[in-house]
Parts: sequence; C-alpha cells; structure tokens
Amino acid sequence: APVPIAAAVIVPSAPWTGPGARPVVAYNTAIDSLGLTCVPSWTLPRGSELEIVGIQAMLAKNYAVVVTDYQGPQQAYAAGRLAGHAVLDALRAAVGDARLGLDPSAPIVGYGYSGGAIAAGWAAELAPTYAPELNLVGMAMGGTPADYRLLFASMNGVNAASTLFLAATLGVAREYPELFALMNDNARRLGVVARDWCLAMLAPGGVIAPIPVEALANVPDVVDTPVAQRVLDDLRLGGQAPRAPILLYHGAQEIWIPRAGVATLRDEWCGRGATVQLAEYPGEHVTVGVFGIPAAFAWLDDRLAGRPVPDGCG
Repeated sequence: APVPIAAAVIVPSAPWTGPGARPVVAYNTAIDSLGLTCVPSWTLPRGSELEIVGIQAMLAKNYAVVVTDYQGPQQAYAAGRLAGHAVLDALRAAVGDARLGLDPSAPIVGYGYSGGAIAAGWAAELAPTYAPELNLVGMAMGGTPADYRLLFASMNGVNAASTLFLAATLGVAREYPELFALMNDNARRLGVVARDWCLAMLAPGGVIAPIPVEALANVPDVVDTPVAQRVLDDLRLGGQAPRAPILLYHGAQEIWIPRAGVATLRDEWCGRGATVQLAEYPGEHVTVGVFGIPAAFAWLDDRLAGRPVPDGCG
C-alpha cells in the first residue's frame, strides 16, 4: 500500500549558470534510527542534522539537493526496498513540481554512506523499472550493507554495532510485520524503550552491553526460519542492474560491514551489465565515512559534468 514520504528539496537562490539544467543531488543521510526526531525533515530545520556539512558542500556547488525521510512514516530502519522507492518518489516530486524551478530532465546523482547507502543502493537498483523517466547519471555509496546475512557474524551481539543491528531488526519488522511473530517480550520491551532513539543514543548501547538478536526471539535459530529467510532475500541488493554508473567504496579495515558483501554486489551488478567501480580506502567504518567523502563527491561532479566513466567494472 502507498505510504506518505517527506522530503526536503533545497534549491540555491543563485541561478544555475552551468551547461544544461541545474543538477539534482539525492543526499541520503544515515538515519540509522527508530524515532521521528531522527529524520532529515526534523533535523534540518533544527540544526541537528549530522551530515549537514556534506549537504552544504553540494549546495555550495549550486546543485539542488533532495534529502528524503526514506524510512517512511513507521521509521522502518534498514527496509531497503521502501527506502529506494521513497528516494525515487522524492526525486520525481522534486523535478516534477514546476514551483521549484527544476527541469524534469535534470541530471541526477545520489550519495549515501552506511545506512544512507542502503537507500542509495536500492534507489539505483530500482530506478530502471520504478522510475525510468529520471535522468539518473551516477550513484556513489560507501560502507554498503548489501547482504544482511553477512552482518550476523560482524554486528550481532559482538561489538559496538550490536545495538544498531537490533534497531535495524526492529525497523525491518515495522515494514515486514510477519517478523513480530518470531519476537519475544524482550523485543517488545526494547521496541518501546528505543522507539524514539536516534543514532547518538543507539550507538553507545553496543559498547556497554552487546546483545544478540537471538535474545529477542521466541524460537531457536530464528535466522534460519522460512520467514526470516524470505525477508533477508527480499532485502538483498544485487537482483537487477542499475542503469546509472555506480561508485562503491569501502574501508580496508572495515569490521562491521564485510567487504565480501560489497564485492559480491559489484560482481552481480556487473554480471547484469552495470558499470561499477569499487574503491578501497584505508580505515574502518567511521573514518572512511569521513575521509571517503571528497573522492566520492569528485566522482559525482564528474558524472554531472558529463565526463565519461570507464565502461565495465573495476
């Protein structure tokens, strides 16, 4: 069923003086939260958006920027298909509303890191079939959780990321309510306690008390149940090829989001005819999230300038 999605469309007041139409950037922040006060439509007007510097950098280039509450009205954190549809619908609205002065054929690029990469990756993968009219010319994403199955070894009850993993499990269940039948009272208690928590509140929990997702389940081997497997299949990137060129980047010392998932995603997208580059930078998840930005933004600038990208995969 359709759900309402909020998005901020920010258009610089200065006229666009470059060639063609003013470019549009789908900037997908890492919402990574369960609460309504964690989303861009709340954080941007209040000056609490953690990724404001990146958004400002795009606006400084005179690009229009679209920032979407891609988790939907239920804050379904990590529900990738929902996020991809939300981003594409926000872009449709942005370039289709004459009041905003954007061109329906404007070149569009997208960016996202970590949780934002879930939205970016799904938007790229779904665009050819869901929104083929959008002129998507490039998508850059880093620290991409392409296959959630791999995260059970790297994030589930083993380190600081474990609370985010639990929150993502609850977020996915909001979009796939059949998962609630597998959950016990611990899950319901956590759902009540953490329902309004943003990233800054969720992250420290894994440092203090890393709890595995199995502690929330009312059945043994919950991950192996047919219901869980169906949901994991539905949330795995790689099923169809993006039409726009893709930049994937990843930390060489990444421990939370295994590189194997991104390498497989590159291979699957490439095998279906996509143009994908995979770059590796020194550092773990948080440092690459900061230091990978300049190269990713430069790559997006090149796509918007119409500079050719090498065909195939690298």
